[in-house]
Amino acid sequence: MNKKIGFLAFAVVFVFLFLSAMYMHPFGEPNEKDMDNHFIEKGQNDTGANNIVTSVVFDYRGYDTLGEATVLFTAVTGVAVAFSMAYGKKKEMKEMSKIVRTVTNILYSFIIIFGFYIIMHGHLTPGGGFQGGAVVASAFALLVISYSALKIKGILKKENFSVSECSGLFAFIALAFLGISTAFFYNFLAGGTVFGNIPAGINPGDLNTGGVIPLMNIAVGVEVLSGIGLIILYMFTYGKEAKE
Repeated sequence: MNKKIGFLAFAVVFVFLFLSAMYMHPFGEPNEKDMDNHFIEKGQNDTGANNIVTSVVFDYRGYDTLGEATVLFTAVTGVAVAFSMAYGKKKEMKEMSKIVRTVTNILYSFIIIFGFYIIMHGHLTPGGGFQGGAVVASAFALLVISYSALKIKGILKKENFSVSECSGLFAFIALAFLGISTAFFYNFLAGGTVFGNIPAGINPGDLNTGGVIPLMNIAVGVEVLSGIGLIILYMFTYGKEAKE
């Protein structure tokens, strides 16, 4: 039954991607120079994002970004499988000194807040979901190194990271399909109450702009921080936990 569902899902996605490819512009149209000029001159008006790089990654080139998010998900899955199959006596890493742990307690929350700030403001300033997610994951790494993986396993759980990583990827895919009625990753929220205030010209710094771009930043950020967090936990716990 599971194989039939998986095959059906694969067939639906394949047909969707094939039909999408059929309606794309022929290769080389428009030429590269015209595309660059359009992104630079029209990017802010089309997406409401000051960060042109983010508008390209999550809007104009959103199709490719979906592939990148899937690659990250696959890589994390591979690491989890590889480490979960590693048997043997587990090595316990000792916790760091009290000074290091105290500094960690102070910096931990600030790092997470800064990471989510980068995620939420990705359409206005340099950064976005990938960068912000990596910053948040660095806070998890700091916590694991300072206290050892065994002592924080009750706080950072692999199961929670797995659920949030899958949720981030599925949210990203759902946003893509919601905009399919007009164009792939189209800014379908324009004029709405959530991130729908698209200013004419340069965005003066209004956070409630960008259409689907901020939502995609959040989805990718959740996937990245969860994926890297999973890798950190598996690496520091050396696979399956030995019985005490």
